Amino acid sequence: MINEVTFARGRFVRILAVTVGLSALSSCGFTLSSDDGETSKKHRIVGAENAGGLKRDRDHEMLKKVSVDPGKVTKDSTVVVTAYTGEQAADPILFVGEADIPEGTAERREYLYGQLIPLLSHESADKRPKAHAVEAGTLGGSVECMMVDPKRENSICGWADSNTTGVAVIPDMKLDEAGRLFASMRADIEK
Repeated sequence: MINEVTFARGRFVRILAVTVGLSALSSCGFTLSSDDGETSKKHRIVGAENAGGLKRDRDHEMLKKVSVDPGKVTKDSTVVVTAYTGEQAADPILFVGEADIPEGTAERREYLYGQLIPLLSHESADKRPKAHAVEAGTLGGSVECMMVDPKRENSICGWADSNTTGVAVIPDMKLDEAGRLFASMRADIEK
């Protein structure tokens, strides 16, 4: 009986020491990582007042005309639908971002593409244009842009990472320029 208690007590002390050690590391500013290299800290989506040098326009007429179904969400989900305007963009940019959704973020990004591609081109509504990878930067995940309407240079860009996704309709801009703008917008929108 004494050996069993000592063994159980020793295991408890080791578990306590590991727990205290992990708490000390996290309070020192370290972020613990999972095996796949992703940080355990969850990112979130914010309706940034400025994103990629563009200004948020909550009252833009486009927001009154466009209806976007964000898909299934829960009480813990965050959904941001807004417009951004500025010198870098000839026309307003519609942005839809979500965090903590009940499905995979890559699947949700595809769903949002299906909602938004018809806004740029009725010809592309039934087929998905070819996606081109964009540098994800320090936020990681998968980032891509596609030219939806080459005649008008209308693009759509999206990202998906461990718990957030975002898609932007970027009209009247070359694909590489749209990708750079989207990446800089993401840096301000995802925290």
